[in-house]
Amino acid sequence: RNTTDQQAQANYQAYQQTLVAHRERKRHQKEAEEMTTNLTNQILLKGIQPAEQFTGRDDQDPIAWVQGINELFVATGVKKEDRRKLLPMYFSDDVKKWYRNSEHEEDYDAFILELIRSFTSSTQRLNISSKLINRRQGVNESVQSYYYDILQL
Repeated sequence: RNTTDQQAQANYQAYQQTLVAHRERKRHQKEAEEMTTNLTNQILLKGIQPAEQFTGRDDQDPIAWVQGINELFVATGVKKEDRRKLLPMYFSDDVKKWYRNSEHEEDYDAFILELIRSFTSSTQRLNISSKLINRRQGVNESVQSYYYDILQL
């Protein structure tokens, strides 16, 4: 074989790899669209309140937001392996920028931890610590109520 044949073969292999990658991206895009449509339909059919957008503002608690989005996923029957793909449609503002400009964990639980670490402000951490240190059980408060309130912090 001469150099031209070798170059043609290399070009053909590169083309095949590009084609496979393109098909894979299209397949993932189609799956995401189908999941989004299914999630939207489930929300409408079950009369579930849609989740708010996560913006990353200081007044928005990432832990509470994640709890809410997980409740939505459970209520609509979204499988755990599909949740990671759906999360970005609930991001806006700074969180959307953060998501688009970085590589992130593919595992749902690891991604959630990364999200919480990135958007929990030092003010929120200090506020939670202060509440935890100063929280006392009320005179008429049940042990169960006190216990779950502490867990929520």
